[in-house]
Amino acid sequence: MNVFLDEVAAVLLVDGWHQTVAGSFVLANDVRFVNTTGNGLAKKNLVNWFAFVDEADGAYIAAPFSSLLGIRRAASVQDE
Repeated sequence: MNVFLDEVAAVLLVDGWHQTVAGSFVLANDVRFVNTTGNGLAKKNLVNWFAFVDEADGAYIAAPFSSLLGIRRAASVQDE
């Protein structure tokens, strides 16, 4: 099965299904969350993540890829 990012209509997270704004679902594997430690040194953590705009309230939601439980594609999409 091939899934194009712009076909993702909804995502399943632990709190339920979230409808995505068309074309807003993205993936990335190079996001670095940086924390400054007490000694002034930066600690970087590389995280694979996804993000989308929630259709219900327009919120921008980003989370680790491991929290993505499922996706729903647009009803008009068919596998070839």
